[in-house]
Amino acid sequence: MKKTFRLLFVIALIATALFALCLVASAEVVGEGECGEDLTWSYDDETFTLTISGTGEMEDYSYYSSAPWYQYSYEIEYVVITEGVTSIGDYAFEDHYQLERVTLPAGLESIGAYAFAYDDEISSYSFEIPASVTHIGKNAFVDTYLVYENMDTGFYTVGNWIVGTMDSRTTYTIPSSVVGIADYVFENRTGITAVTMDSASSLKVIGNYAFSGCSNMTTVALPASLCVIGEYAFNGCDNLLSVTVPAGVTEISAHAFYNCDKLESVTIGAGVKEIGTYAFYGCYALEELTLGASVEKIDAYAFGYCGALPTVTLPASLREIGDGAFRSCDALSSLSLNAGLREIGEYAFEYCSQLSITSIPSSVEKIGVGAFDGCNSSMFVTENRITYVDKWAISGYCDYSNTALTLRDGTVGIADSAFYGETYLRNVTLCATLKYIGDSAFNNCQELRAVTLPAGLLRIGERAFYECYELNGTVTIPAGVSVIEGY
Repeated sequence: MKKTFRLLFVIALIATALFALCLVASAEVVGEGECGEDLTWSYDDETFTLTISGTGEMEDYSYYSSAPWYQYSYEIEYVVITEGVTSIGDYAFEDHYQLERVTLPAGLESIGAYAFAYDDEISSYSFEIPASVTHIGKNAFVDTYLVYENMDTGFYTVGNWIVGTMDSRTTYTIPSSVVGIADYVFENRTGITAVTMDSASSLKVIGNYAFSGCSNMTTVALPASLCVIGEYAFNGCDNLLSVTVPAGVTEISAHAFYNCDKLESVTIGAGVKEIGTYAFYGCYALEELTLGASVEKIDAYAFGYCGALPTVTLPASLREIGDGAFRSCDALSSLSLNAGLREIGEYAFEYCSQLSITSIPSSVEKIGVGAFDGCNSSMFVTENRITYVDKWAISGYCDYSNTALTLRDGTVGIADSAFYGETYLRNVTLCATLKYIGDSAFNNCQELRAVTLPAGLLRIGERAFYECYELNGTVTIPAGVSVIEGY
């Protein structure tokens, strides 16, 4: 009887232990899911710890309660973000009232807008921004004890980052210890006239919209330490007169100096490889432009409507001129395309009425529609109803009595949309020297009957023969063609 009782007692203990283990197991991870293409999250309610793990960027969230772990926001005390995570999304941890400690990984690059806003229990002793961070979004740390008030400088800082300003000074000096200026810090501060940098500046990052709308700022000296100029960083700085981009910057972001309409002189450093879309668009007073020796791409409309710019020297490194890059540069009269250039975007030099380009380098493989529309008439030659710039056919036309076109010998390329919609075109003779047929070159030529592609052809652009309904029979693609775009 005693043995039976002992056996039952042992079984009961085991059952109780197993039940407890199940409870513990169920209590450890109560929530999990995805928070990026290759990121996952999990929440442990025994330790009140939220862990983000994986590789790559976290999703951005549109408001504070849209983060997938928000239902636990009143419990979470500790956030661990593991190695491999490169960004913290917008609003990711806003209003996590119990959050006390955060571990950020080496390699983190971005902290999104309002990421830790209103988390007033986080201790500055347990929070350190990694040196790898190159972006901090608007109000990422607003109303937290992480923010330090520096009465002498007039700045709010978190670590070595400026995240806000305390007063309305007209001039500011960025201390040598500062490595970054977060997004929107000086936005629309119309009273600012000058920003200076300490002689031993460590500044690496100027965030998006950082000085946007500082319409009375006349000078800013960008330090040699600078690496990143954010989008719209100096947009609308109407009285800024000159800027020198240091060699440490590799890309000038989109709209960085958009509509700085009194900017007269720009020097772009030797390290810059790409000038972003609309970077200097609408800088109407720009007269002096020096491009660094490493620039490979000038993006769309980067210098559009720089109406006072008389001359541009393109570096040998340049490979691509984007759509509308120099559109409506009315004073531009001196520009030579560099050897090594591969692509000229659509409307790249449209309405540059004084510009006459007579030589297109042999390296060019693509010219966009309207690239030279409105340029000086002296650059165009028309023969047999086809208009050329150097060895490129730019446009052509047919009518009911002239239904055939013949490219002149020596032509190497047909620009995008050169013969688009020529509904009378029935026959086209392509010369043996032709290498490139542009996008939509013969698109919607509905009466085109036959075409023989020359043996030396290398590229056929997107929709080059789209909607050529009468193009029957066999079209032989030459062996040398390495690119055939869609349609």
